[in-house]
Parts: sequence; C-alpha cells; structure tokens
Amino acid sequence: MRVRGDILAALVLGLFFLCLYGMTLPGNHSDAENAFHYAWQVDHAPLRDSAHHDHLFFIPVAQTIQRGLQVVGIEATGYAVLVGLSMLTGAISVAFGFLILRQRLQFSREVALFTAGLIGVSYGFWRYAGEAGPPVVAAAPLMVAIYILTSRKVNIPSVALGAAAAAGATLIHILAGIPAILAFPALLMGRRRRAPLLVYVVLVVAMIVAAYAAMGPPPYADPAEAYAGVGNVHLNMQGPAAIGNAAMGFGHTLISANFLFCLQTFQDCMTRIFAHRMLREELFMGQYTGQMGAILPFITLALLVIVGLFVADDRLGFRSEPPTPTADPSPPSPTSLRPMVLLAMLIWFAVHAVVVLSYEPANPEGWILAVPPLWIALILLYERRGRGVPPQALGTFFMLMLLHNYFGGMRLLSDSGSDYNQAKSTWILDHTRARDLILTADCPAGFQYLRYRAKADVIDVQVVDLPAVLAAMQATRHRGGNILATGDVFAPPDTKPHTSNPNPKELPPIADALRPAFVPVAKTPFGKVWLHR
Repeated sequence: MRVRGDILAALVLGLFFLCLYGMTLPGNHSDAENAFHYAWQVDHAPLRDSAHHDHLFFIPVAQTIQRGLQVVGIEATGYAVLVGLSMLTGAISVAFGFLILRQRLQFSREVALFTAGLIGVSYGFWRYAGEAGPPVVAAAPLMVAIYILTSRKVNIPSVALGAAAAAGATLIHILAGIPAILAFPALLMGRRRRAPLLVYVVLVVAMIVAAYAAMGPPPYADPAEAYAGVGNVHLNMQGPAAIGNAAMGFGHTLISANFLFCLQTFQDCMTRIFAHRMLREELFMGQYTGQMGAILPFITLALLVIVGLFVADDRLGFRSEPPTPTADPSPPSPTSLRPMVLLAMLIWFAVHAVVVLSYEPANPEGWILAVPPLWIALILLYERRGRGVPPQALGTFFMLMLLHNYFGGMRLLSDSGSDYNQAKSTWILDHTRARDLILTADCPAGFQYLRYRAKADVIDVQVVDLPAVLAAMQATRHRGGNILATGDVFAPPDTKPHTSNPNPKELPPIADALRPAFVPVAKTPFGKVWLHR
C-alpha cells in the first residue's frame, strides 16, 4: 500500500513540475547560447552530421522524436521538440529523485518531496527544463540509474538496465560520464556479491565506447560550429580566478541573480569589474525590466537566507523529532544504503566541480548536472547528525526558493521584448524573404538566433572565406533576392552601453572587400543595416 502511495506521489510531483515548466517557458532566450544551434541541427542537419562528440545522441534522439511525430501527423519544429523533451525529462528527474529518497533511502514522504522539489526549482535546472539543451535531458536517465542500482536486490538484468541508463545519459551529455563511470560503482559497493559491480563497470564502459566507435568522428557540416566551439570541453585551469567564477556560476545555478541587472548601480559595477566580457544580453534585459523588477526578489532572497539558516541549524528555530523506524523494514536497511549513496553523490559533485573549474566555471549551464548530487548529499549529511530533518523548515525553504527563482529569474525572462538577440534582429527579419541573403559578423549566439529565425539564408562572414561569400551573393542575385548585411560586418558594435572594454571588436577580414558594394538602408538602436547595390 505504501509503495503504491509513493508511486502516486511521484506521478503527482512529476505532473506538477511538468505544468510548472510549461507555464514558465521563457520568452527571452538570449542567455541560452546554443539553443537555436541545437534546434537548427534538428531541423536541417543530416543524421550523421548531427552527432557531436560532447552530446553524441542528443540531436539524433530529438530528430527521431520529430520524425515520429510527423508519422502521426504532428508537425513540430526542432526547437519545440527539444523544449518538450527538456520539460518531460526535467519532470521525470524530479519524480525519480523523490522515489530515490523515499523508497531507497527511507526518508519521510515530506522530506523526500521537498528535497526532490529543490532539485526541480534550482534556477539552472528550472531554466533549462524549459530550453533546448542537453543537461536536463541527461539528468533523467542518471536519476533512473540511481533508482535501479540502489534496489534492495540487484541482479544482472537490473544492473544491465542501470548501466544502459547511465551510458545513455553519457551519450546525451559528456559530463554525465562522471557519475556513470566514476560515481555509480560506489552504489554497488558493500554488497555480498562482487558480480553486479564488475558487470556494471564493464557494460557501461563497453556501451559508451561502442557508441562512439560506431558513430565515428562527426564532420562539421556547418563551419560556424567549428568557429563557435559549440559543446566543446577545453581543459585549461584558469588559476585562482576560477574559484570566484565558479562561485558565481554555481550560485546562479541554484539561486537566480537575474534581478540584480535591474539595478543601475549593479549594471555600472558589472561593466567595471567584468570589462573583458560583453554583458549586452543581461544589461538589455535589466534595462528593459526596470528597477521595480528587483523589489520582490530582494524580499524573497532575504527570507530564503533566514529560513536557510533554520534548515542548516534547527537550534535556531524549527524543531523536528528524531526519525522513527518504518513499519516494514527490509534489508538492506537505509543505514546501509545511505553511506554508499552519499559516497557516490560526493564523488559525482567533486569530480564535476573540478572538470567545470577547468574550462568554463562562470557558465551556469555547466553546473546543472551538479544540482541533483548536491541536494541528495546535503540531505544525507544533515541526517547523519541524528536530529532528523525538520520538514517545516525544509518545506518553507522550498516554497521561498520557488518564489525567488520565479520572480527573480523566470518571470524576468517571460517577456520576449527583453531578448537582446530578438530586438537586434527584428528589423532585418521583418524585411527579408526566403530568396534573400543576410551577411552578419555577430557573436555565435546572435548568428544562431538569426539563422534559425530568418526565412533568408544567413552567412557568418567571420568563418566563411571571400570566394564562398561572393558565390552566395551571386546565387542570390540570380534568383532575384536582396542581399543585406548587419552593422557588425562593417563597423564594430558600440560597446560603451554594454561594457567598459576599451578594445573594440575587430572587423572581419573581408569587410573592406565588401563595403564598396553596400549602402546603408536603415538605422536601428543596434546599428545600421546595409543593402547590396
């Protein structure tokens, strides 16, 4: 009866988060740098060319879903398929998080619900559960693998299923290989039989190696991908500054700091401190929203800190009774499973942190897969104190975190008018047709947005040589189309409103060769638009 109730609670929890993610889909996508690149690949890339070495099966899985929907008469864009996949897998991750905590680790239903909920409302997880990207999609099979491998009785078929789930997660996102290979074997330690551990390690490694061997090194069908380094992991320790960057990146993954950009003082401070970064997207969102958008998030953040102190030390306020044993204990007991799970979560989080520190510590997207092990490890460490977890404080903390990350994060992204890339591209999208050609020298995220949204062909002149550009221009003229160029092709962007960086962006090498053939046709707040004579 209890098992049935737990499954029902997991289904309700998953449905709640599926609705939450669906109701809070962002209109501003400028912070998701690769979202429209992934969507373009789903719609246009051949299956062979869509397998990237850092997310081997991510695009092929989405393409398979898209074709399956077409078979039943449903036409869906690549972006819609990817967002739907993220929403569904995000809800599944939270539901299995509850089942792990409740059925495997024997926490009370309230504690399991709130802890799993904290995974789902952590800002980075929530943000990418409504976006086109692989991190949340990879989290679901990882949570399924944990649930399978922490079963009371494991046998070869169940271990094989767990290995398949862990390997599948790795083929969705390369960072999932950290728990799959290094952490999850700890879940099988302490068992009487060694065979499950050995079988798991052999199978998970064999599946991953076989998949990469079968797919082979994928070619870069799109030269802009090679330029942008989309999804690449470059190991390069960045010194002491990486710690500060990691604190900001991981902190933002848990608790949204978007609302701070609504404050003029913070905007000025950030442009001075991070003069080497272009903060155009964040500053544009903050200026669009205005300072009033920061009032409620400040209140929820203050309350969140106060309640967080109560959760960290229940002597400050909330009290809880020591946990009572369940009515139907069965081996292995929670006390025998918890150390193995805690060890696995700590290995997962620690190795993940080291890897992210070594290449892009300030990017919240890189920390998303560290969210589940963090919350599971924290609740296990808290329980080791012997006092039990205060459900009242935990529930209050969950509600405040949900409110803060909504009002301080997701709500600020709900208006598409705050999307920098959309605002910058509006004029040229409104004045081009399918037979036209657009030349741009924008950043990779801007180029990917324009390429996905435009009816016209789009070329990034920073990565395509002059003969290829001239050939595309000639073909456009031959079919009666217009050729337009964004302002950054012939003039570097005006950086003063966005950063105090004194070094302007260099013009693309072919700008001098193209400029005599173009005349300005429009002037927007983001620069001129040029038309080929």
